[in-house]
Amino acid sequence: MMRVFSDKAGGTGTLGKRGRRGMALLMVITTIAVLTSVVVEFAYSTHVDVRLAANARDALRAQYLAKSATNFARLLLYVQSLLDRSVGQASMNFRVWEAIPVHGDAIRGFVEAARGEEEATPVGSLPPAQLSQHLGQLVPAEGLQPFGNYQGTFFAEIEDEEAKINLNKLNNPGLSGAFTAQLVFQLISDERWDFLFEEENTHRERVTREEFLIRIKDFIDENEVESALDLTLATGVFADTASDEERHYVRYPQRYRPKNALFDSMDEIHLVAGMSERLAAAFQDRFTVYPDINSKLNVNTRDPMQRLTILRLMAREPHHPAFENLYTVESMLRELDVMQASMPFAPLTPQQFAAVLQMHGLEARQDVMNTEFSTTSQTYTIRASGQAGDVVQTITTVVRLDGGLGKVLYYRED
Repeated sequence: MMRVFSDKAGGTGTLGKRGRRGMALLMVITTIAVLTSVVVEFAYSTHVDVRLAANARDALRAQYLAKSATNFARLLLYVQSLLDRSVGQASMNFRVWEAIPVHGDAIRGFVEAARGEEEATPVGSLPPAQLSQHLGQLVPAEGLQPFGNYQGTFFAEIEDEEAKINLNKLNNPGLSGAFTAQLVFQLISDERWDFLFEEENTHRERVTREEFLIRIKDFIDENEVESALDLTLATGVFADTASDEERHYVRYPQRYRPKNALFDSMDEIHLVAGMSERLAAAFQDRFTVYPDINSKLNVNTRDPMQRLTILRLMAREPHHPAFENLYTVESMLRELDVMQASMPFAPLTPQQFAAVLQMHGLEARQDVMNTEFSTTSQTYTIRASGQAGDVVQTITTVVRLDGGLGKVLYYRED
C-alpha cells in the first residue's frame, strides 16, 4: 500500500516528500467530506425538528383559538336566550347571533377600544410575567399580556338547527309526524333532484322518493316491520305492513340492523338503507336530528328552496298551480326577501308567510301556523375555526340552550 504513493522519480519503495503531501491532502479532503455530510444531516434534522415543534405549537394555538370562538358563540346564544325571554312578542326579537360577528379581529378591536388605546399594543411588546416559585401562589399581574393580544385569529359561524327539517319527528304520531313527512317529501320532490333518485349507489341500489322517506322512518321507529306511505292522509301517513324492514340491510357485505331508535347525529344518516353519498350531501344542510322532537320548525331560513317548501305546506292547497308557475314562485320569494330586508336582524313570522300567500290568492292553514311553525329556536350548530401560522383547526359543536351556555349535543374536532 505504501508503494502506491511512492516517489517514482526517486525510485524508492517508501513515501517521498511529495507522496506524504498527497496522502495528507487526501486525508483532509476525506475528513472534510465526512464532516460536511454530518453537518448537513444535523442541520436538516434540526430544521425538521424546529418545523415539527412550530407546527405542534401552532396546532395547539389554533385548537384553543377555535375553542375561544366556540365559547364566544355560546355567549352570544346565551344573550339571545335572555332576549327571547325578556321580549314578550317574538316578532320584535333581535337576532343577536346574526348581527354580531364572531371574529378574532373584531374581538381584538373591541377590546382595544374598551381599553381606550389609540394604537394596538404589539404582540410581545410586554416582558414575560415572573412565575411564582411556590405551587399554588398567585402570579403577579405585572408583565402579563393583556386580553386580546394573541397570535393567530379565529372565527365562528352559527346555524339555526330548528330552521331545518327534523327527521326524528317522522316518528311522531298524529299531525306532527304527518306534517314532517310532507315537509320532507315536498323538499325532495323538486325536479332538480331527479338525478339523485335515478342513479345507483355503491350497493347498486336505486330508491324512489317514497322509499327514501319510508326507510328513514323505519330506521328510527321501534318496530321491525316495513312501513307503507300515504301522503293524502291528514294524520297517520305511515302504516305497518307484513314485510321485514331488515331485508334491505342483510344483503349488504357487512350486515347490520336498523337502529330502531332516534338519530343521535347526522352521521347516522349514512346508515339508512339506500342512502348514497351524493343523496346525503344534497340534503345534509336542510335536514337535522338535534332539536327536541316537540320543537317547531323555525320559518327563519335563508334557503329559498326551504322557504318555498314552507309556503307550500302552509297553503290550504299545496299542489295549487301557482306553485308550478315560475313567475309566481319568484314573486313570493321576492316578497319574503323584501320583508327580511326591512328588518334584517328581526325574525320573519308565520303571519308574514301567510300574508305572502294571500297576496297571491292563496289561503293559509291556521291549524299548522300555530302548531308547527315558530320564530325562535333553542338548538344551534357552531362551526368554529382557529388559525395560527399555516395550521387551521375546526371544531363543530351543537348546543341546546338551557339557561346557561347551552347543553352540548354533539362535538367534533377536525
